Amino acid sequence: MRTDRTHVLGVGLPEATMGPAELGIRCRDVHLALTALDAGGAGVLGFRATRLVGMAAGLANGIRGQRTVLDARSLRDAARAELAVNPARFDEVVRLLHEAGFVHQVESQGSATVTFHEDVPDHEVLWSTLGQLWLDARPSLAERLLIEMTHLLASGPVRADSLAAELGVTPGDLADVLELGRACALVRSVRTHDGVTLYSPLMAFEHPAVVATALAAHGPAAFAGEIPFVRQHQGVDVAHSAELADAVVRGLVLAVSVVGSSGQTHQVAFVPDPADPTVVDRRKDVLDKALALAATLRLAQWAGLSARGAGQVLDHLRDHRNHAASMSTSHRHSQPALQRLQLVDFVPGRSGRGLDVRLVATEDNLSALALADDLLRDWPSHASWESGAIDVAAVLAGLESYAGPVPALQQCPLTCRVEDRAFSDAVAVLTGRSRLAKALECMVTPGGPADWIIPAAGRA
Repeated sequence: MRTDRTHVLGVGLPEATMGPAELGIRCRDVHLALTALDAGGAGVLGFRATRLVGMAAGLANGIRGQRTVLDARSLRDAARAELAVNPARFDEVVRLLHEAGFVHQVESQGSATVTFHEDVPDHEVLWSTLGQLWLDARPSLAERLLIEMTHLLASGPVRADSLAAELGVTPGDLADVLELGRACALVRSVRTHDGVTLYSPLMAFEHPAVVATALAAHGPAAFAGEIPFVRQHQGVDVAHSAELADAVVRGLVLAVSVVGSSGQTHQVAFVPDPADPTVVDRRKDVLDKALALAATLRLAQWAGLSARGAGQVLDHLRDHRNHAASMSTSHRHSQPALQRLQLVDFVPGRSGRGLDVRLVATEDNLSALALADDLLRDWPSHASWESGAIDVAAVLAGLESYAGPVPALQQCPLTCRVEDRAFSDAVAVLTGRSRLAKALECMVTPGGPADWIIPAAGRA
């Protein structure tokens, strides 16, 4: 497998810009965005190689560490939503993972996969392998350009009139792909002092603390207090303020979309700042699970669960007696979102009545649990449920559906109530920061990614 860094268009930029791992990651990002667009009724034809690799990444990250998948039929149904694996292509995805050496001992009935063993490697190897398989599939020009554009704009804002040149193509070549990028929320724009500037919301999702710091210092006046509030009380309802809602719509603050047992949809904002930077990059699927768990407990808190009660739920999941090595055969006709994410499993209760909940104790899920615990640490207490024992299964089953940051953005009405000029200074600062980071990357770590420079005050 080649490990050289590759400019996927084959023309334009004088130096290589993307390695196989970056290609694999962006295939997943683009696939999630296209799938959300499909769900909204605007189906997009083509992009077969990108979608297949994106689905393979979702399934592989979901099952990593389980060793044996006992009920692939149940997994096929569960993977449709949060993991974004089309059931009609499930067996094709399993075959691709088998080709990559990540799945073996596949048993089928007819053409349907019923069970298999997994040996999914660490994230770096997974992304690199899938990125190379994407290259080997000879993706179309539109696919290659969408991947390259998304990666470029995720690294920092770019003036609209220079984007085509940055990519080494003509504006005419770029027009349709740019329109698609806007439609699936991979591209946002703001009018700055220098004209229209483009960026990807992935910039905020992958550098949340950096973007939040810029917004607090240079964004709308209300953000001087708004951003610190979100950072202190992670999991804030986006309806909390017009400015926060606007920043989420613009893709400058990370938010997830959740539906609880009441059927009401909430956009929930986070500004994570994990000590391990790979959590917002190579291991973003782990962060996704952590956000889903944190949002579940946030919904329960809004319904009356106290911070202490949320802690009891987390203690239950930490207890090794409540761990399982892998998902069992489904005992529910309809699986809750956390189960579909392969984070927890619901099993018959020890007393013979009701259901108990188990953490599927893979390394990724244990990391997600620790991240969620860190996010929830400063949540304030409210009215208490816990005069008696907490029904942990009921709390964790309360999340009916979950959309991560990229799909959630498409669920936001594209209505900006705060004028562009309120954000222009912050975007201009991010543009300069991005250029500096890229320059330092060339000087200090040629051929490898450089972390964005975060002032000490921004990490307080």
